[in-house]
Amino acid sequence: MTFTVESLSDSNSEENTKPSLKTVKEINSQQATSTKKTIKANKQSNRNNKNTKQNKKQRKNQNKNHNKNRSNTKNRDKLKNKPKSKVRSSNDQKTTNNSPSESSSESSSDSSSDSSSDSEFSGITFKSKTKSKGESKPKVEIIQAPILENPLFKNRKRNQNSSNEDDLGQTKKKTKRNYYQIRNSKQLRKEFEKINNKVYEINRDNISSKSQNLKRENDILKLGGTVTKYTTPYPIMLKRIQKQKKQDERHNQIRAQFGDVIEKRETFNQKQIKKRKQKKYQRFINFKKNEPKSKKRLGIRIILPKTNEVSGGIQLQPFYMPQRPEFHFTAKSNWINDPNGPLYFNGKRHLYYQLNPGNTLKWGNISWGHTVSTDFFHWEDLPIALDPAWDSKTASDREGCWSGSAIQNPTTKEFSLFYTGVSHQWAYPFGEAQCAGNISSDFLSVNKWTTNPVIGTQPLDNIIAFRDPYLWSEEVVQKSNQEKIFKTKIRNNSEKKEKEAKEGKEAKDYQYWMAIGSGINGTKNGQAKPTATVLLYKATEINNYQTFEYYGQLVSAPEGIEDEIWECPDLILLNEQESIYMLSVSALPQRKPRYFVGKLNKTEMTFEIQSQQYYVDAGIYYASKHYYDEAKGTPIMYGWNNEEKKNLDPLHFAGVIGTPREIFPIINNETGEVNVGMKVVSEIESIRSKEYPIEKTITLNNDDFIFSQIQSEQLQFNMKVDLFENTDLIEISVLCNLPSREECTRILFLNKSSTIQVVRNKSSLYQDTNTDSIELGIDFINNENLKFVIIIDHSLLEIFINDRFAISTRVYPKFWKSRGVAIRAKGKAIFSNIQAYEIKSTMKRD
Repeated sequence: MTFTVESLSDSNSEENTKPSLKTVKEINSQQATSTKKTIKANKQSNRNNKNTKQNKKQRKNQNKNHNKNRSNTKNRDKLKNKPKSKVRSSNDQKTTNNSPSESSSESSSDSSSDSSSDSEFSGITFKSKTKSKGESKPKVEIIQAPILENPLFKNRKRNQNSSNEDDLGQTKKKTKRNYYQIRNSKQLRKEFEKINNKVYEINRDNISSKSQNLKRENDILKLGGTVTKYTTPYPIMLKRIQKQKKQDERHNQIRAQFGDVIEKRETFNQKQIKKRKQKKYQRFINFKKNEPKSKKRLGIRIILPKTNEVSGGIQLQPFYMPQRPEFHFTAKSNWINDPNGPLYFNGKRHLYYQLNPGNTLKWGNISWGHTVSTDFFHWEDLPIALDPAWDSKTASDREGCWSGSAIQNPTTKEFSLFYTGVSHQWAYPFGEAQCAGNISSDFLSVNKWTTNPVIGTQPLDNIIAFRDPYLWSEEVVQKSNQEKIFKTKIRNNSEKKEKEAKEGKEAKDYQYWMAIGSGINGTKNGQAKPTATVLLYKATEINNYQTFEYYGQLVSAPEGIEDEIWECPDLILLNEQESIYMLSVSALPQRKPRYFVGKLNKTEMTFEIQSQQYYVDAGIYYASKHYYDEAKGTPIMYGWNNEEKKNLDPLHFAGVIGTPREIFPIINNETGEVNVGMKVVSEIESIRSKEYPIEKTITLNNDDFIFSQIQSEQLQFNMKVDLFENTDLIEISVLCNLPSREECTRILFLNKSSTIQVVRNKSSLYQDTNTDSIELGIDFINNENLKFVIIIDHSLLEIFINDRFAISTRVYPKFWKSRGVAIRAKGKAIFSNIQAYEIKSTMKRD
């Protein structure tokens, strides 16, 4: 802050109205001599400091003394206790003339004000400008060069009365730490802005109160002068600002002259950065045995960065844990469960699924997600297809859109989705009703029917479940000599069909059937117990104005099956001539997907079970749903693999859609019965990255064998096993930490009982995972040998046996080295046709 005082007085005015210029000159001369001496002394000391090298201890002592002088509380107490000096008036001028001794003492005290800070105008230099007789007013200018103290140091005071040096040292460390914390934060910039808007003290002794500053200004104004104010920023910040301005100016000059060259260089640098990242990734995936331990993966997988098309820069993929499958469909960060309404159209496979869009890993807020693929493995997310009518108080789907299926209208070629809408979930049974909507031509949206619900009430009073509709159509052929019949049946059909009916040609008509999973309260063996069943509805058209009529029960659980509710019913055609179908249902409370092979009686529309019950999958697999793939000419089945880990937060996902399966009939040559065959879709061959060079045939007799070449958590492992009379046990160890096998998942075949076991007691060292074993009894037909196809995708393990049985399970290895494969035989066994393929990562991580 600078104070400028201009004392304006006329030369012709009386002496008693003028300020004493004599005293001003004396003060000025004394002050000037003292300041000159101090300046010379400071310069000399600086030169000595530069020329001579001081020890660290001496520098520390100097800093301590300097800090003590700056924060000297004794001087402040003296300054406060001493009486304030008054501004000289004309009366004081007279007294000084009468008593020269007093005036000399006062002048001496004023001259020593710079060192002791006793005077009110300490640190102020006076310069007098005397004017000639012709001039009317002399001018006195008071100039002060302010030395600002950083306001962030105001609270940095040490207790000088304390004699403990350790305490002083601790306080110094704390204040220094706090100072650097403030400097490196945004608070320093805010404090700097405050400095530019405030008036600060004009001496070294922190006399900075507003009242004292105002008194000084008033005193100067009484002398007839004027006061001008300015603020000075903190010196360090001022240097930084000036340096930054120079750098900006230089940068702008260079940019103006060489702008094109700089842009080319920046793009070149981006390419170089991308190449370096790719090289690092290549070094990571080329894993070798002799790699140092420091480079081994410890729970985090490195991902190749992708190029951002919008900005042209490099965008790293989000973090994920190694338990996330890489070639199976999973949501980015949400809960998913049942697959719904799969369909094929124009070379694309569309899959809908149950989704919680609330970015949580728990069930709730059920909507229909939508994804599309051309090869079953590269999936692309599409907008949500169905979501509940949250804002409505009367809509039948205001609490959720549960599972359902899709159907194509044979005449209009339009696709429609049928699903279970839920209006409340707080009481059992739930408010379940069947709803529908038409898929748009671009498959990006679904238009709900205005007449929803299609089926709003349950047909019977003792029903405990009413959900998951499945639709199919049956063709009805008639000779159309009667025009009236076809006019009533055609309704919204095309004009072409009407012309065919009038001409007497054969015209096609369709009957639409809807199967709904349910359970009916009843009695079994004298006890009240519900029985699982499938309800049947029919309709003549699929449109917004068509209603479905209750027809009866399609099938109920046979004797020996203790299921209470059948969810997600599904009919798969195996033999069209004999009308042989596979009926799959998801059973509660066992939570097992069962299937039966039987005949669909189309006259009475009932399903006649002809086989024993089988499991679609004996492991962690539920809510299977199929569609007919026109490109492959076979039915394709999807299923949901849920999680078996309690703490899902580290996974960042919940739920996996299993590997798509081809469903086909297998005929028993001895009995002629139709059996169900299932295998992995052949498109998995297109995503194999390499084949491991391993032995194709291995014979073991009470021995084991380790495939040292295989270290993978994305693997397809195939083999056949020839069994002998003395063969007791076959073991395949996967995701194994070899050779210790501290963490390992074992697949066992017990020859005597023809049982497959998946032992998970050591599959994961995490404490919150399910380690229960899984068992499945199998049988052999047509003199077949034991055949395994094992799919490993991080935490998902799928086992297919003899193309007829399947076990899916979840394992969560903790060790990065749990990626080995080994086999063992108790007794004699020949392992042949051994193949091992590394599988690529196909899921996008945008």
